[in-house]
Amino acid sequence: MIEIPVVFNSRGKQLIGVCHQAKNTGDKNVTDKGVVIVVGGPQTKFGSHRQFVTLARFLAEQGIHVFRFDYSGAGDSEGEVSAFEDIQPDIDAAINAFIEIQKDVEQITLWGLCDAASAIAMFLAQDSESLNTESLTTHSLVNNVVLLNPWVRQPATEAKTYLRYYYLQRLCDISFWKKLFSGKLSFTKSFNDINQLTEQAKASVQSSYVDVMFCGLKNFNGNIQIIISGNDITGGEFRLLCSSAQNWKTLTFTQVDVIKEANHTFARQNWKKQVEKLTLQSVVAS
Repeated sequence: MIEIPVVFNSRGKQLIGVCHQAKNTGDKNVTDKGVVIVVGGPQTKFGSHRQFVTLARFLAEQGIHVFRFDYSGAGDSEGEVSAFEDIQPDIDAAINAFIEIQKDVEQITLWGLCDAASAIAMFLAQDSESLNTESLTTHSLVNNVVLLNPWVRQPATEAKTYLRYYYLQRLCDISFWKKLFSGKLSFTKSFNDINQLTEQAKASVQSSYVDVMFCGLKNFNGNIQIIISGNDITGGEFRLLCSSAQNWKTLTFTQVDVIKEANHTFARQNWKKQVEKLTLQSVVAS
């Protein structure tokens, strides 16, 4: 495996990336598949607990080229920090930089955690004009996406998620009742919090970036792998959206995996290994 620092341009800014070049080794041959790791804020191309580095190296050892980068204003890249709704041109530029270096890559997987997953879904909904590019080559090469705990935060779904995944669990927890009856927990405050969330959950879902995400995923002809943390509000909110919103119910995912007990960033070694294994399976099968 060879790791090459890359400087490339997006919207007049210099962005910094790293290309992990796989090499033919004994029983492993380099494939025509590549993975672009999209970073979510406020992380950098290293990832929390170096998750993106270890994932990239693991995949490269399996014969898959990988590209990870800092979007505009993040990490080592120039410019003001961008919101995830605005980094689609950076994703496009990163793919172009990747295939310029790795000309043997013919199939690309986009991989993202949290709002990076959301940014990828929104990227799939973009056209050449909105990306300010003359070619849709990058779109045609993307045949697979791996989305971990996609960010779909909205007031109504957030409230429903807290009611279902947080307060319902607390009501079943004996320690909650011990605190309540011992006076360590305010019954009035807890009741008011639940009442407020209930009213918030009744609100209609407003049109937002989530609609763009839906369009991107709905019209995507490739494979969609979803990986959810079992102990994460963000992952829970995505699952709730997919099971309760009429339009999201129509989406078909290639595979959905829930890693029980895992937190939002899959911080433990065994959770990271499960993510690596599921990602490899998804890339190879695409």
